[in-house]
Order: sequence, then C-alpha cells, then structure tokens
Amino acid sequence: LDLYPEYTGTALKVIVKGEVSGDPGEVLRTIREGTSEALGYDAMGLVWLPPLGFDNTYVLAVRPQQASENGWRTIEDLRPAAASLTAGFESEFVGRPDGYPALRSELGLTFGHVADMEATLMYQALADGQVDVISAYATDGRLDTLGLQTLDDTTDFFPPYEAAFVVRDDTLAQRPRVRVVLEKLSGRLNDATMRRLNRRIDQNGEDARDVAREWLTQAGLLEAAPGE
Repeated sequence: LDLYPEYTGTALKVIVKGEVSGDPGEVLRTIREGTSEALGYDAMGLVWLPPLGFDNTYVLAVRPQQASENGWRTIEDLRPAAASLTAGFESEFVGRPDGYPALRSELGLTFGHVADMEATLMYQALADGQVDVISAYATDGRLDTLGLQTLDDTTDFFPPYEAAFVVRDDTLAQRPRVRVVLEKLSGRLNDATMRRLNRRIDQNGEDARDVAREWLTQAGLLEAAPGE
C-alpha cells in the first residue's frame, strides 16, 4: 500500500499502544514518535498528514427517555444499572482493546447481555427498545435522525479518533503532488458535515461516490463534470 486513511485513536491504542489522552495534538505526537512499547509511525517510514477535520470517536448512545428516567448523563452513570442492561455492540467493538474490554476493566461496565450487531441494525434496535445502549460513531447521521442521546465522556475514556491519511514517506518523495492534493482536504470536514453526508448514504441510499463528488465540487476541490 502507498497510503490509507486511519483514525488517530485506533493508531494510539492498537498500533502504538500509547496512553489515552483527550488532547488531539498530544495523540498525534505520540503516534508519530511512538512509545517504549512500540515504534512510532515516523520510525516505520510512514507519514501522518494533517487530520481531515472530523473526530469519529466512539460514543455510547441511549434513548433520551431512559436517560432522563435514570439520570444518565455520562458513561459512568451507567455503572449501577449495567448488569440489568442489554448492550448492542459491533463484533469489532466487543473484541478491540479500546472497546468493550476496556469498558469492563477501566470503568467497571459489565452489561447483563451483549448482543453482537451490525452497525446498520444497532441504531434502529436502540430506538425500538431492543437494546438499552449501543457503541455508536460520533459522525453517524442516524444519531440525529432517530433522536438518540450520546453520553458525555467526562474521563476521556475514548481518545480522539481524528481521520487522516497515512502515506509511505518514499511514496511522497517519488510523487510529491500526492501530499499537495491530499492536504487540500485537511481541516475541511467537520463532524456536522460528516453526519450530513453519512446520513445521505446510510438512510437516503445515495451512492457514496456521488455524494463525495458533489461535496468535493461544492468545496471547490473538484471541477464539475460537463452538464452539471
């Protein structure tokens, strides 16, 4: 591979195995430089370009009425009731070190039942009352459409998950225009924009390439095709 998009939180927890921090700049520095346990990306000959602008961090979501009835405002507020709750998690979240295993070991959240669910189903399952809490993504438009409530992460349990391109440094040396083109995207996509674009794809059924092309054109990063 010459390049791929990655999330800073995933790189921090899974690759570099660094400490969680709520400071995006500190996370990015740790990823680049590494820790005593693992090489940083710089040492692997990989370059992290400036983030694209959105933070697709994990969030725990619940139904607003249940949150109001139980006084749930933060993730830790779930602890007293966790044993009686059904959680809907993707299989990846169930197994990854920054997912459910960490919720159990670091926050003491052990749910009574954990349903292994696809992301396409778990948001609606929460809205319909089939589960009580889900591991959602901050930029998923279904949070707004279905009126779901996200719980505050007051302890910075989840690190920032800023999206950025990771590129081989020899690729950048051979093709310097790659950096020029990709950095035009840096800082251009905020959370609200991503939720809106994701909603068009996930719920309206629009083609992802068409949605991306339209946004790139409107942002002045791509010339409109003839007739558009």
